[in-house]
Amino acid sequence: MHSITLAQLASVESIDDIEVHSFDGALYTALLTIDAQEYRLLDNNLQPYRRRSAEQIKQDLLASRIGSKDLVQQSAYH
Repeated sequence: MHSITLAQLASVESIDDIEVHSFDGALYTALLTIDAQEYRLLDNNLQPYRRRSAEQIKQDLLASRIGSKDLVQQSAYH
């Protein structure tokens, strides 16, 4: 899997798909699909991108053209 930073996203014309993964209902990460390749999103310090709400992710990616968006909730109880 590839990685991409928030700063590098500025040069991306469009994102095919975003999967926002929710862990314990209080921690969110994002996987992006760009030109049929999966990318793990990193912050500008090359650390894994994490936010406390899906709304914060939406604000960070507001300028990007996005095809589809999915929220994936991790649960031990399916």
